[in-house]
Amino acid sequence: MRSHAAVARLDVTVPRHGGRRAEIALHHSSTLTTEEHGSFGPIPVTALPRTLLDLAATTSPRFPWSAIDRAERRDVLNLTEIDAMLKRRYGHRGAERLRKATST
Repeated sequence: MRSHAAVARLDVTVPRHGGRRAEIALHHSSTLTTEEHGSFGPIPVTALPRTLLDLAATTSPRFPWSAIDRAERRDVLNLTEIDAMLKRRYGHRGAERLRKATST
């Protein structure tokens, strides 16, 4: 079991009305659509396509390929949903990197 002290910081994107916690770096977004977020039990989360997009913008260039591969192996990858999200988020910083990762 991992202790809470082992987690230095979590990155979280929330609607503009979300709260703040010291151990969580909140990323506010006024553009999250209903397709891009949901919940995991009582925990609000972003959908996999949006998570992949945000991570493609903030991680190493190789990360999207690795994440796509893992999602594919777990049978949770939906390229149609990713494509629809990429059309909505054409100018997002991670869009081109994620587009390249999903087109191979």
